[in-house]
Amino acid sequence: MLHRTAWLPAALTGMASRTGVLMEGLVFSSPQCHKSSKKTWPSRWMALKKIRTGTPVLHYYENKSKKELEEEVLLVGNVQIAVEASFGRDYKFVFSVSTTSNRLVMATASQSERDAWVQSLKQTLNQEVEVHSHLLTK
Repeated sequence: MLHRTAWLPAALTGMASRTGVLMEGLVFSSPQCHKSSKKTWPSRWMALKKIRTGTPVLHYYENKSKKELEEEVLLVGNVQIAVEASFGRDYKFVFSVSTTSNRLVMATASQSERDAWVQSLKQTLNQEVEVHSHLLTK
């Protein structure tokens, strides 16, 4: 069962101007992201940031304390953001981020959280946000 947690675009928390964080929150990562044979989706704290060069990056941490960076994914080149099919009863709100070298598949606790991630990622990458009833629009 998924546990709900608060997530906010960083602009609302005042973090964006100090840290370059555009959005952060709890996601559940697919076992394939960790090359694991386990079927559980571990929770991870994810932050969408822009580094000094203006390049967008996803930082993946084991927990909210952000003490140890688990993975960094530069969002450059041909980056695809997609809403994915659900994975069983517990992982209904799934999205993916695909680059030339990585593919992250993540789930959130709610549709609104997933849609906010998709919208933030696409806006950061200057991509059109698809207009569907289940997605937020620009």
